[in-house]
Amino acid sequence: MRGILETRARGAEQLKAEESVRAAVLGLMRITLQHACVMLGEWIANTLRADPSKLQKFTGVDLKDFLAPADGELIGLLSELLVAVENLGWKSAGRQYWETAVLSEPLKRLVGKSKANVETVLLAFVRERNDGVEGHGLPGGYDPEADVAVIRSLIARAAPFLPIVADDGETLLIPRSVGATARHSRR
Repeated sequence: MRGILETRARGAEQLKAEESVRAAVLGLMRITLQHACVMLGEWIANTLRADPSKLQKFTGVDLKDFLAPADGELIGLLSELLVAVENLGWKSAGRQYWETAVLSEPLKRLVGKSKANVETVLLAFVRERNDGVEGHGLPGGYDPEADVAVIRSLIARAAPFLPIVADDGETLLIPRSVGATARHSRR
């Protein structure tokens, strides 16, 4: 999945119009967040099915945010799911996601800081989007370099909990490193 998303991010970067880059990055962000959330939800379901005694360690997750979610709600849901999987035994599942890193120049412009975690970067991107034509504001003010940096950062930091594409190119698998074998068709 990571390879597919990285290819799409390179494609977004090649678009000529700034608003097209923004639209492509928004779509990729939603797809990435949704796949990460579904994969983590599958991991939780498989873990609880395999060992019902872990239910007492399960941190409740409000899945209503997954119904027609806004981008900020998806970011919040991903954070909740990461806490839940860590509580159920997936050690350091969210480490890369929450780890503070030195930001590239485009991300510094977006976030207004030199260091942040990817959750902070995503929330800054959503705030900027909300201030633009996609939200409640005026058109323009796009920063395609920052937009592409946002999606690249998300893909890199979410990679440990994104599905793996099977050799058939159609089946998505929960990564073996987390000890599950759920299969889902991409169709």
